[in-house]
Amino acid sequence: MDEGLNTLLQYRTEQEWERDYPSRRGDPRKVVDYMRGAEQMSIMTQSDSVLQFHNNAYGKTATALNVLRETVMGRELFDHAVKEYARRWQFR
Repeated sequence: MDEGLNTLLQYRTEQEWERDYPSRRGDPRKVVDYMRGAEQMSIMTQSDSVLQFHNNAYGKTATALNVLRETVMGRELFDHAVKEYARRWQFR
């Protein structure tokens, strides 16, 4: 979760800074080739077993969270949920 949340926040910051900023992760179009490839693995795979760790832990997770925010839940509800998640897990 940490890598995905951090990467999502980086993506959102980059896009707010400059609308067409060439973000490497977070945009669903950027993960398509990885998702079609043979190296694609479950997000829950143990990290030392993942062939493309950065794509799996950072790119795919940030993209999933971005889709959840923009398409499934909506920005307001998603942002509220992330703030509550952070509040509950602070200092742990």
